[in-house]
Amino acid sequence: MADIYCFEPDPDTFASLASRYSAERRVKPVNAAVAATAGTADFHLCTESAGSSLYPRNRSGRRYYYSQFVMRDSITVTTLTLDRFCREHGIEHLNLLKLDLQGGEHAALSGATALLRAQAIDVVVSEFFIVPHYENAPLLDSIWSLLRGHGYDMYDLQIVRYGSNGQARWGDAIFVSSRHRERYLDALPPEP
Repeated sequence: MADIYCFEPDPDTFASLASRYSAERRVKPVNAAVAATAGTADFHLCTESAGSSLYPRNRSGRRYYYSQFVMRDSITVTTLTLDRFCREHGIEHLNLLKLDLQGGEHAALSGATALLRAQAIDVVVSEFFIVPHYENAPLLDSIWSLLRGHGYDMYDLQIVRYGSNGQARWGDAIFVSSRHRERYLDALPPEP
């Protein structure tokens, strides 16, 4: 059986998460944001909690998010890196890393370079943005480049939302380590 670590910096959302899974020993909520460095950071609270982010809303260019999804406040939260967290908790291997960090995916991966370099993460599922939704948040090309630099290939990509002008806005991408690809995906018969 696998352990599931859930990182949530918003205190209210974390309280709900911790309460919901209090009886489930395999689910381990952690009240912190995953980032490139450990410490503290401003966390921007959105009117819709799913839009909260370490990045403020984008103020330049076309607005691709709903007008009511604005930042209502900012709080200081604890940040941690995946490399350090895993080292301190004796975690040597991750089967799956799911990132939905509202623009913070690249930062989280930057804090996991030792894990990525060792290909200690089999599969990374990452939300991405194609157009800016958060100020200075890296877009898909930056995430893809970082992972490719550690031997991860894109396995699949899904556009989840389009703008009213037809512009692809954001989606989810699946990346696999070369080790995982060789062991499982490339072991299947070749294309006919």
